[in-house]
Amino acid sequence: MPVVDKNQLKIWFKNLSKPVQEQFWNWMDSFYHKSEPIPKSAVENLTTDLAKKADLVGGVVPASQLPFSVNTSEVIAVGEISATENTVTLAVHSSGTNAVRINGVVLTRSFPNTFNFTPVTDGSKFLIIYAVNENGIFRLAEGLEDLEAVEPEIPVGALFVRRILINSAGADVELPSLNGFREKVEDDWKAYTFYAPGEEKLLPFTTDKKTSYIIKKATNFDGDLLLAGMKSKITDSDNWWPGKEFTVFNQTPNNLILVAGYTGTGVTFNIASNVTIPAGKFVKFKVSADLSSLEVLEFSGGGAQEKIKRNLQSNNINYCGIAPFGSAENTTVWTVTKITVAANGTATKQTFTNVTWSSVPF
Repeated sequence: MPVVDKNQLKIWFKNLSKPVQEQFWNWMDSFYHKSEPIPKSAVENLTTDLAKKADLVGGVVPASQLPFSVNTSEVIAVGEISATENTVTLAVHSSGTNAVRINGVVLTRSFPNTFNFTPVTDGSKFLIIYAVNENGIFRLAEGLEDLEAVEPEIPVGALFVRRILINSAGADVELPSLNGFREKVEDDWKAYTFYAPGEEKLLPFTTDKKTSYIIKKATNFDGDLLLAGMKSKITDSDNWWPGKEFTVFNQTPNNLILVAGYTGTGVTFNIASNVTIPAGKFVKFKVSADLSSLEVLEFSGGGAQEKIKRNLQSNNINYCGIAPFGSAENTTVWTVTKITVAANGTATKQTFTNVTWSSVPF
């Protein structure tokens, strides 16, 4: 039965009309019911549209095969990003090209990019990789080094690709936001890296407020690592108080030397006593009562040596001791020197051997 035009059906079924049986069935046969499948031949241009399949090139549909125009900017595919102390490398994606879309234009590059930047010393800085519709496509913006790094600006119209935080511990490359985590484990430890021996360095205390530090070194070199104190822009009472504790772990194979009394540029809190921390050992500090320095509180086991120095005053007892750390107090044997200073300035020295903690003779 032929399909009746819907305008004709409206005439048959208008108010007060009395359609005959034949007109009713013509109305029913002119529409598909939900239970009836629609044949392919009844769908306009179905066969033609299905023949226009898109190809996947490296997991990406070429813009020429998209059924619509795209006037947006996005990162389509980029390779692994790695960094050293002064270079950033953008490798090529596994598909064979790095690709971005800027204002609807797809740009590709099949070669890696290498960027140089100024190494950091004690602070940190942000680097940003971005893309522009120019030769080479990818660029690097470098921020200024500071205790609290600030992101650099990128040109208007440029496409942000990745953010990298550079500090003495190395590079923290931000992964794509859809990943849901960062490359560097976020925990309570802050890494600090030495790049050469014999240079007196200061640990940074920043707004992340982490108080545990892992000491590393960038390359294989010999010689002592010198730690002279801490620098901070945060010195308010909410972050510094007498007895506040800090932990340092020497993860290097070198000795870590704590240098007392440092007065160089940038120091906020120096270290109160000279201490040697061997490889693989811990030291714990506390902030002094007058908030002027970091006092050695305790060590992990293993043979570090501590030398305690105080100004000699009348009737003041001063002592120096060396003992293996980690031993039980009453089984550790000390050699103790007792110095008593009289009012006239005369010092009397006494040496005691085989002394344990509970039998100190003063």
